[in-house]
Amino acid sequence: MRLFLAVLAGSLALGGVASAQTSMDAGYVEVVAQSALGNVTSQSYGVEGGFTIRPNIQVFVEVGQTKNVAPSTLGAAAQLIAGGLGQTQSNVGYTAKEPATFGDVGVRYVVHMANSAAQPYVLAGVGAARLKRDVAFTVGGTDVTANLAQDQYGNITLGSDLSGSETKAMFVLGGGLAWAAWQRLNLDFQFRYGRIMAADAGINVIRAGIGIGVRF
Repeated sequence: MRLFLAVLAGSLALGGVASAQTSMDAGYVEVVAQSALGNVTSQSYGVEGGFTIRPNIQVFVEVGQTKNVAPSTLGAAAQLIAGGLGQTQSNVGYTAKEPATFGDVGVRYVVHMANSAAQPYVLAGVGAARLKRDVAFTVGGTDVTANLAQDQYGNITLGSDLSGSETKAMFVLGGGLAWAAWQRLNLDFQFRYGRIMAADAGINVIRAGIGIGVRF
């Protein structure tokens, strides 16, 4: 991450003069696929678009979903339930996931390099993420999550730490390198750091991947 930031800082410093020499596109739209790293490794998908408001400055909007941002506490709580269930049942299993559907808006600073198709940029944004706790328990390979309150499973009721959803604020910092690959085709090599202000503790999510779209 330090190397990434150093490269961006160098590009900004070297590109100051060049930026004044090149006109800026009106905007862009792209689809995005990323690897997501946090307490667990997952994937993230979405769409992003932006438009120019002044030289080198764009406003951007992104929406997407990260498949799993579950904190370690979610798995620990699910394991406790599975342990209790295992006192009366055999071959007990469980899964614990927490997908995040998010949207944010922010500002992107773009450096235009003279005679180059590459455009380094940095960005910052704020938004919200909807977290959904998705926990399931199996006995002998059969999903019994909806039946845990029955006598045979010990009258177990899942608390809010293992079920339900919440919407919380988030902020995003990042950068990348947009490359005009062919005519209006744009490839965007991205890095994003996000923090979701969840109720129990903040959730950090690092996303790195590529966007494919068009400039206009």
